Amino acid sequence: MDLTVTACRPGNLERLLDLFDAEFVRGRGRTVPLRRRFPHILRPEALDTLFTASSGDVLCGGAAVRKFVWKAGGRLWQGAMVGMVCTAPQFRGRGVGSALLRGLTVKLSKGSVDFAVLWTSKHRFYERLGWKAHLDLGQLGRIDFTEKPPAQPPLIPRGFGEVDLDRIESCRSQHCSSLVLRTALDYRALPFPADSVEFFFWDRAPKAVGYAIVGRQGSTGYLYELVSRTEDFHVFLSSFASAYTTLFVNEHSSGLFYNWLRNRPLGTWDHQDQTLWFLLSREMSTVDLSAWHIPYIDRM
Repeated sequence: MDLTVTACRPGNLERLLDLFDAEFVRGRGRTVPLRRRFPHILRPEALDTLFTASSGDVLCGGAAVRKFVWKAGGRLWQGAMVGMVCTAPQFRGRGVGSALLRGLTVKLSKGSVDFAVLWTSKHRFYERLGWKAHLDLGQLGRIDFTEKPPAQPPLIPRGFGEVDLDRIESCRSQHCSSLVLRTALDYRALPFPADSVEFFFWDRAPKAVGYAIVGRQGSTGYLYELVSRTEDFHVFLSSFASAYTTLFVNEHSSGLFYNWLRNRPLGTWDHQDQTLWFLLSREMSTVDLSAWHIPYIDRM
């Protein structure tokens, strides 16, 4: 099959977005279109990071890349997340996905990107194409709140319009030794399977000393990120108990909140072995990737 992998052309954007929604939204019983979930990625201004595989004028498959800056180990790394890799149903089994990934990594290797990263349970397919699995620190926890929540919870969830992003960034720089550099648009992300995103702030004037970002689907919460001092974790947990009946916690094995919960003990935990890396710069050979963990709110 004669395939051409290129950056998305303006005339193909709507066809590509429809292919993404057919695969990841309508095909999985979901309703929220991907352009609403990932407005920082799926936009006309970012066509050079949306890729198509075509045979002549026929769109056979697509994928998206989110370029980002990763701060870790006292320096800045140029990264690229790869996601939404999909093939139109009539072209499956004909090498479209492999062609897309090979084309993507070739294009990324010609730029200033140090590494690419993606999350999948299909390791074997990607490993055949040069992607590497390293020790994955991911943990997914579930807490069912059975006790009566406090009548006046310490923290009330806020919507995006009530959020002071400068205060979030101040907390991140104070508490996080590694992080993805973010813009205001990045905070508009709506990760699966939530229908909305809520923010919790723990304030001590004149600045916030902790925050949490949680997705909501009905009465279920999905904790994407909690940045705070350990001694304030109980404040957030009490607030979550008031806001949700069940909380899923996206954490990592070296995370302070994960270990705080494990010592209680609270919830049940499943190890998440889904991260794959593609090393593009020579400097990456010296990095201990087992110490790197990209928060769920930053992923695509």
